[in-house]
Amino acid sequence: MSINAPKLRSFVFHGDIQSIHLENVPVLSNVLYVPRELVLQDEDDFVNIFSSIPALECFSWDFFEVDKGSTEVIPTRLPSALNCLKRLFMSWITLGEFFELSFALCIIRSNPNLEEIEIKECILSDGDYFESVPQEVVDEIPASFSDITFNHLRTVMFYDVLLEEVEMQLIKVLLAKSPALVKMFVPTPPFEKTKRAECFTFILSQNVPLLSKVSYKPTEFSVGAEHDVDKIFESIPALENLCRNHEYVQNYFEHSRREAFNDIPESFSDMTFNYLRTVKIDDVTGVAAEMQLIKVLLAKSPTLVRMITKPCETEDKEFFKVLAEVTKFQLTSSKAEVVYRVD
Repeated sequence: MSINAPKLRSFVFHGDIQSIHLENVPVLSNVLYVPRELVLQDEDDFVNIFSSIPALECFSWDFFEVDKGSTEVIPTRLPSALNCLKRLFMSWITLGEFFELSFALCIIRSNPNLEEIEIKECILSDGDYFESVPQEVVDEIPASFSDITFNHLRTVMFYDVLLEEVEMQLIKVLLAKSPALVKMFVPTPPFEKTKRAECFTFILSQNVPLLSKVSYKPTEFSVGAEHDVDKIFESIPALENLCRNHEYVQNYFEHSRREAFNDIPESFSDMTFNYLRTVKIDDVTGVAAEMQLIKVLLAKSPTLVRMITKPCETEDKEFFKVLAEVTKFQLTSSKAEVVYRVD
């Protein structure tokens, strides 16, 4: 079936992709394919899927029902780059499968002007791949991108990754080849504690000069020396927004010594937070370390507008003693308002 639609801008197709031919669609920019069978017997079959969509800007491919049939070849990249493509979405893809990885790598390599990539993987319950990715293919992934730089890529989103070597290689490439990258999202499986830590350390060890937002929810973290903490942040000089959730952290630091609490004010002696306007502290228990930190932030923040504190649910009675102590702390900012929130 041939489609001749010179004004067509968006196209959604479910079925056998070989049964259609986009003959004249010069302004078609948004395409969603949910194919049920994909038969590629030579490179031209693959190239023909994209050759007639010169204005393609957003491409979505759903692998949920794909039967690769007698497909014999996926090219390394398309003969002509899709220079207009900005957003690439691939769902229900298994990067541990050789065919699906080859498809993904070909599309990514063929689009140097990508601005956004989103990959939602399909995790096989038994881990039994139809055709696993050969180790030599995994090893060659970085070299296959040696002549490519994604100068416009700003966002990369991964979902349901297992942090297998093939996935880590792709993550490594996208970090190394994307100088304008602002956000990379890699939610890791909760049962893979070691891999989670390795992934976070690995990502922050790459050169990501424009990465400005980092959200991390570790399950285990330890610091052997002061320079270990430095390494976490030294590769992200543009960091503007850091979200770190310690809810499930185990083996973090050894219990701090009592004298360490008393050293907190002195450790801030050469600092002033001239831009700090809002502080919010939940689940306050009134322990010495918390009170020292609150005291420092009030004393060292001349432009502070509001500090909000909320007691731990089990500490309501003790919190009134905390309030009485906080009211005695010095406030550098004449406009500061200390709010005590009790639900």
